[in-house]
Amino acid sequence: MPPFMRLTHYTRTIEAVANILTHGFAWVPNKRKLIQKFVPHHNFSGREPQQLFGMISFTDSEPPAPPKDLEEFGQFGIVVSSQWAQLHRAQRVLYVCDEGPVVNAFRGLFENGYEQLSK
Repeated sequence: MPPFMRLTHYTRTIEAVANILTHGFAWVPNKRKLIQKFVPHHNFSGREPQQLFGMISFTDSEPPAPPKDLEEFGQFGIVVSSQWAQLHRAQRVLYVCDEGPVVNAFRGLFENGYEQLSK
């Protein structure tokens, strides 16, 4: 992350902003169903690994957000520095299509790790 980048978390209500400022950000479960593409022979229907960790969404777009984003995420934003994000071990999201060479490469890595873990 560039050293002086700002990240913004948008929310729908001023009460949510007050709650975040009082209690901190809440980790939201993140069920993506992508792990099933990486390790297709294992049953993840009960809980997939990402749900354990959850997520908090930020954008690195400068405020104000585009109208479609404000409509989807909310009009109130909390801005944090890139230093804050690094201190709290924030990571960029890597978007992966359901099919194609990237998911195939990840599938090979995950299946190899799964086999080694199973041993």
